[in-house]
Amino acid sequence: MMGAQTTGDFLVVRVMQILIRLYNKEHLSKAELALEYGVSERTIQRDIMQRLESLPIAKDELGRYYLKDTNLLKTSKDDLNKLAALFGLSSFPTKLSDDFINMLLSSPISPLKSQNYEAVCNLDSFEILSKAIMEQKIIKAIHNEKARVLKPYKLINHLGVWYLLATYNDEIRTFTMYKLKAIVVTNEKFIPDENVLKNIKEQKHFFATSLEEKEVVLEVNGFAREYFLYRKILANQEIISKDKDKLILSTKISLDEELLSTIWQFIPYVKILAPKELALKNENIIKEYLGYLKT
Repeated sequence: MMGAQTTGDFLVVRVMQILIRLYNKEHLSKAELALEYGVSERTIQRDIMQRLESLPIAKDELGRYYLKDTNLLKTSKDDLNKLAALFGLSSFPTKLSDDFINMLLSSPISPLKSQNYEAVCNLDSFEILSKAIMEQKIIKAIHNEKARVLKPYKLINHLGVWYLLATYNDEIRTFTMYKLKAIVVTNEKFIPDENVLKNIKEQKHFFATSLEEKEVVLEVNGFAREYFLYRKILANQEIISKDKDKLILSTKISLDEELLSTIWQFIPYVKILAPKELALKNENIIKEYLGYLKT
């Protein structure tokens, strides 16, 4: 029986993801990490400067954290007690096994797109599916009471819900993670489809593939400007123009909600310029919410 997740579980998942990204030679912004993981910048600073203080972490010219030596931990990663002490914890939660943690550190394949760690609803399934992705093994499972044979590619988060991105009968599909039952990882490996990998890299939208995409133009200013300038916050994001005060950028969406749920995190620093009907829809939703707060 799966037990309730604790703050310690979430802490380990967050710090493990940060560690893996550092070992992948990413340069990480404290402000961006805080927004992504839903914690304060002070918490992120504590993760990096205290829980990872034994590592040679430095800052680049933009103030982003990076790892100067990515080989240091690999010499001692089998010693889980030292690794746990590195995070300021007495031990890792039993839900994240020793083998799984070692595999995360050594695998050249990342099983998930970076998302809010708090949305992981079942760490057992999370570990099983992540292993299958990293090992490129076909899985069998029940989804919506139907048996499926799947080739798993990524775990992704959409509007707070985790999904498995996989191919089923050679068609790319998304499967709600908590609806996947009786998951079995087979010994049969698969060769990833290059077109699927390309779509993932380009952050294609997988939730409404039958719908026609539409272009949206946004104006971004204030503190949000830096987020959108140095990182692709939105799928298919392209900068049209920029100056020291604001950005004008475009993106393509299939569902309004996939955009609105993201830009609401940056209110009041993002404005929809086009299409006008989406700008009006966004304005009305915000007005309704403000009215609700007054009641």
